Amino acid sequence: MMPLKKRLLSLKEDIRVAVIGCGRKGKGIIYQVFATPGMRPVVIVDHHIEKAVACAKWLNRDYEIVRSLEGLDRAIERGRLAVTDNAQLVVSSELINVMVECTDSIAEGGAHALKALQHHQHVVMMNAKADLMYGPLLLQVGNEQGVVYSTCDGTPAAALQNLIDEIDLWGLDIVLAGAFIPNFDNVLPTLKIVRETDRSQHGHHINTDDIDTDIKIQMAILANSISGKAATQPTRVAHTQKDVITAYDLHLVTQDIVPMVDCIPSGESLNGIAVVAHTDLKFQQELLRQQGLGEGPFYVFHRPYVAGHIESTACMMEAYFNGTARLHPRHGMKMNVFSYAKKDLKRGDILDGMNGEKTIGRLERIEDHQHYAGLPICISEGLKLRADVAKNKPITLDDVSYDADQLAFSLYFRALQANTQKVIPNKRARVVEENLPYIISM
Repeated sequence: MMPLKKRLLSLKEDIRVAVIGCGRKGKGIIYQVFATPGMRPVVIVDHHIEKAVACAKWLNRDYEIVRSLEGLDRAIERGRLAVTDNAQLVVSSELINVMVECTDSIAEGGAHALKALQHHQHVVMMNAKADLMYGPLLLQVGNEQGVVYSTCDGTPAAALQNLIDEIDLWGLDIVLAGAFIPNFDNVLPTLKIVRETDRSQHGHHINTDDIDTDIKIQMAILANSISGKAATQPTRVAHTQKDVITAYDLHLVTQDIVPMVDCIPSGESLNGIAVVAHTDLKFQQELLRQQGLGEGPFYVFHRPYVAGHIESTACMMEAYFNGTARLHPRHGMKMNVFSYAKKDLKRGDILDGMNGEKTIGRLERIEDHQHYAGLPICISEGLKLRADVAKNKPITLDDVSYDADQLAFSLYFRALQANTQKVIPNKRARVVEENLPYIISM
């Protein structure tokens, strides 16, 4: 198969990409698409239109502000960069090949992706919170429409999926996948050690509750792709790769062959992502030992960076050329990040959501909440408590006042019921003429 860049250079027409959201992530992706031969940003959207205009000027591109779907399509056909504050125009266009959702709006981001898929656009999700909350629903709709739904490259979850796919191809068993949290001793000046007798046979474990919720969301996204589970809490901060192996009870994983995911507390020398894999094959162990990876049977494969927007475009190309995703929640909603009380909370308190003063997020499997419906922290902000909740106790859906018909919750409940395994015949797939030789040769 021809390499992606050569395939891009051989295209008769550029891949037309729309980006919704001109914040730091969106601006970086717009730049990268513009810098990639064979790809073209055709429309940029921000609800503050001056930000979208500033981005177009920064790219030194001729642009026009559009207010209607007809005006958007005319601009695309004339090769001009369209700028708008109306995302509904973009997700309704049939002239866009790939839509990248880069906003921080959870419910609106999910709605943008849903409508884009319904209009036969491939959707790449850089909006991690919407990806986690609504990904299974969006994957189902993408299957039904014959288009791709994918998490964006350049995220920890996508980088880990790439590494996992490679190691899995070698025949090793995946045991643990995670993102390093560097300078952990400094993040928590007084390192909190807690006893977790209900989760492990070992004594003292590091309390990772205060780790940035955004990283936990990335791990949940990955878990929903690989059917992972939450790791037992580590017993130490990893200052070397070898420490990653000794910080977890990895033998428990090899018994049930369900990989763990975690935010790995580390010293300042470890950054990026890591995958721990296992093999008991002596021939493989000898080669890995010669490569300096240790005596086995557990091995750490470390990538010291996640390159953000710089590596964001490969998944867009693969969706367009191959109809494949980098990763998506193929196993449905297996994990989420659920709300717990950070302190004693009283009836009538208003929750402040992610990284707030009242709640923490814990990475847990849905099945851990069989006896009660947990409240995902991504959609908790602004909800009023209906009951007191003690410190470190879970906050359930029954504990808060919410409207099940509100967009954030209605999409979530649909995502919980989504059929991500159903494969619909690709009758309406977006196959353009210049792609046919590649598809036929695959």
